[in-house]
Amino acid sequence: MDKSIPQISVIMPFRNAEKFLDQSIQSILNQTFTDFEFIIINDASTDASDRIVSKYLDDPRVVYLKNNKQLGTTKNLNKGLRLSKAFIIARMDGDDISILTRLEKQLKVLQNDKKISIVGSFAETIDEGGTIIGEITFPTSPQILKKMFFFHYPFLHPTIMFRKKDINDIGNYREQFPIAQDIDLFLRLFMSGYGGCNIPEKLLLYRKYSESTDSRFKEKQKMIHEMRKELLVKFRPPKKIIMYLYTELMYFIDRIVNPNQKNFLFSLVQRITKKLLLLFRKK
Repeated sequence: MDKSIPQISVIMPFRNAEKFLDQSIQSILNQTFTDFEFIIINDASTDASDRIVSKYLDDPRVVYLKNNKQLGTTKNLNKGLRLSKAFIIARMDGDDISILTRLEKQLKVLQNDKKISIVGSFAETIDEGGTIIGEITFPTSPQILKKMFFFHYPFLHPTIMFRKKDINDIGNYREQFPIAQDIDLFLRLFMSGYGGCNIPEKLLLYRKYSESTDSRFKEKQKMIHEMRKELLVKFRPPKKIIMYLYTELMYFIDRIVNPNQKNFLFSLVQRITKKLLLLFRKK
């Protein structure tokens, strides 16, 4: 193996992250696994972030890039992918904290199972002061993730590690999606036949903010809806995925919806499901 090529490239784009940047950078540089390059991309920050990063430039693993103008997360991730040397990529955000064994444990999964293209993990949520306020968990097995990926988030984006070749093969991150780029990536990855799993350990402290961004949430949900419709037409999913959606919706209606609306919604879901089955049936 060429010793000039690290085993992992960690890609961390950020903008105006001065409050948490020290912790984020240190959590990567202090990992138990050390054979990596750390690609830090400053997306035209206007705060003291540049000064903070400069403290770590003596570490030969750090590759620091500064944008003259703001590009956004999606373009920066692709920029990091193009510049990365390693065959394995890990994601990181400038306000989160990786547990010190994260890279070691995720790399071991990819080394031990060649059928796995992407691996995530559980996470603990922290507030702006660093206090633990909750946790985020996901299904762990590749089999379950393949069944549910189209309707539920399969991974927490800043926890993932993946094989660069497999992501290259599906076209990397699509830059028409400035937000929800992770969901689009996961959908295309699974629909192209690649496998993934989650480690049932909390390997990241994920920062949550008190500020409500309802308009951004609605924009993201609309974008996810559009990409799902597009990918349904492109990939023509098997009948079992449509039937899984049908089952999930019927269960939701039965458990949550007002009794006076149930019959109407049951009928509506049945009609839509029949149309989908006709639309995507095999010729």
